[in-house]
Amino acid sequence: MTYEAIILNDSGAVEFPADKINGLSDILDFEQRINKASGFTDNPPSIILDMYDDKEFNSLNDFIHGSVDFVVNDKVKAILERHKLPPHKFFPAIVRRKERKFGIKTFKSYNYFWFCFNCEKIDNYYSYINFKKSKIKFFKDKTPVDIIVNDISDIYKIIEENKKIGAKNNAMFTPDQFMKASPKEITAMGDQMEATINWKAEVITLNNSFDKNIDIFDLSLFSWMTFVSERLKAELIAAKTTDIKFVKTGVKSRLDGVQNPLIEFE
Repeated sequence: MTYEAIILNDSGAVEFPADKINGLSDILDFEQRINKASGFTDNPPSIILDMYDDKEFNSLNDFIHGSVDFVVNDKVKAILERHKLPPHKFFPAIVRRKERKFGIKTFKSYNYFWFCFNCEKIDNYYSYINFKKSKIKFFKDKTPVDIIVNDISDIYKIIEENKKIGAKNNAMFTPDQFMKASPKEITAMGDQMEATINWKAEVITLNNSFDKNIDIFDLSLFSWMTFVSERLKAELIAAKTTDIKFVKTGVKSRLDGVQNPLIEFE
């Protein structure tokens, strides 16, 4: 089995309405409740999304591009449900688009779904990574550092240490000091702060325990990409699904700085 990264184009792009400015925070809070409970909880947030009014961004595609991954229509939902998925839920979502009627533009609502599957505490795939065979580079600021990672717990330790460093750095200067500082002074402040550890995953090797029948998954600590199987890719293409494309893993994506590591198997 091979996997490719799925990329959403932005010919159908949405944002949270002005009266729903906390929409993304509500979703993130809901995901945190899922993670804390290690299972899906009741009372999901109400998801209302407005399409951009620009012609090049307001197509009612099968996948909708926005800050919530993934928002899909009935067609894609049916395709996904025919495949093997991680623990997930489809929550109702409303997509509103301004359309002209009798010479006046008003919102028309369309029914979509939030395909919620990337809540790490329910099921993640980090335990299947063979870190000894993977290639992950570590940096402190931009300086390479040698760090040995045996399993995902070592990555979690780095994350916790970064939080401590961040808290220590934040305590050095007040927000008011930053607001009043000149660019030169801000640079000097930054020089006094301790750098955190970051990493770049070039190759992720999954061990033999990984379920190769799974058709979609992500590794969000190492990439923003979502990976799909040949089976799922083929059906999405056959159904003329809009507005997506696929890139092989290990290939640079259209977005600078977005990691797309090569996915290999033992």
